[in-house]
Amino acid sequence: MGVILQYKTIPSITNDINTQTAIFSDIQKVFSGTYTSKNSFNSSYCDIANSTLTGTMPTEYSAITLATNNGSYAYFYFKKAHKNQSTMKKQYFMGSRYDGYATRLAFGKEDAYTNWAPSATAPTGNGNITSSTPISMNPGNGITYTFFITAETLAFHVTDDQTAGAQVFWDYQDTAMDTYVKANIETKHCPTACFAAVTHSYYNSTSVATTSDTLGAFLTTYYDPATLLAYHNAGGSAANYWDVNSGFNMDYGGQHNGGFWTISPAPWSPHYLGVAGADQISVMKRVGWQQNGQTTIPTIGDALNFYRLSDNVGNSGDTFTVGSDTYGIIVMHKCGDGASTVNAGYANSPANTRNACYAVKI
Repeated sequence: MGVILQYKTIPSITNDINTQTAIFSDIQKVFSGTYTSKNSFNSSYCDIANSTLTGTMPTEYSAITLATNNGSYAYFYFKKAHKNQSTMKKQYFMGSRYDGYATRLAFGKEDAYTNWAPSATAPTGNGNITSSTPISMNPGNGITYTFFITAETLAFHVTDDQTAGAQVFWDYQDTAMDTYVKANIETKHCPTACFAAVTHSYYNSTSVATTSDTLGAFLTTYYDPATLLAYHNAGGSAANYWDVNSGFNMDYGGQHNGGFWTISPAPWSPHYLGVAGADQISVMKRVGWQQNGQTTIPTIGDALNFYRLSDNVGNSGDTFTVGSDTYGIIVMHKCGDGASTVNAGYANSPANTRNACYAVKI
């Protein structure tokens, strides 16, 4: 079993770099395995009674540095190996500005500290949780950080009850081609992707998407299938993602009019069985790949442990069981039928009133 971490801060704590560093220090100690009980958290910052920490850190996570800051930004680094390929790893960081602005995770080249995605910025500067949109988490409002940490997947959700952001870094099914790529094309290759979203509308059953809601799907250090050359040169950072955001147009049938790849099931389409709005029957589908005609991007395998659920089935941090398996829920973005005449079919359409729910097996 992996780790379920829901870290709630005390409202009205001081909004400064020492607060951000102390919060990240608690979270970092979970990743390093130092903390296995929520009672170890710093009670000056953490609402321990309403926080959760269960499970055991998977061995795929390593090289977890201490949380630190440069006076303006707090952050820590770590690595994660692919579940099926222990020598294939990504470098990660968690970072934020002193006031909670630009809170995010990112992944990039192992040991190179480059090719960061979703945002190309290092943790010592402002960055976005998707490629185009930052979020601001004000500790004074009270922040909830939710993590589902497994051998295959790292799921992250954060909200201050005004804005919400989510990122899921998911190992996809590796093939002999991934082994070839690492040996012959890109030594830092690792078959892991990211899906991220920002919902300034926040998530509930009545709110609608806002004009600043965005989503993105991301790869780093991948190869061009036509030329079998690395898509990025070592040290590249300016174009290290391929994403869809608020300009992505998805209609009810799951088609689009843009030239981007994304995930399947179609993010902005509703997902349910039975009568829309009732959601009495839940359906779980493994997240896969929509190449959408992009010839410079390789076809990748389905996620090892990342699922789309029926809409509106829960909130981020909720869990459910199927047999002996426990799953954690992440609400990532709004979705709907695209019927509105305003921004029809877009991420920011007022028709997007449903909550798109995803799951990770813990």
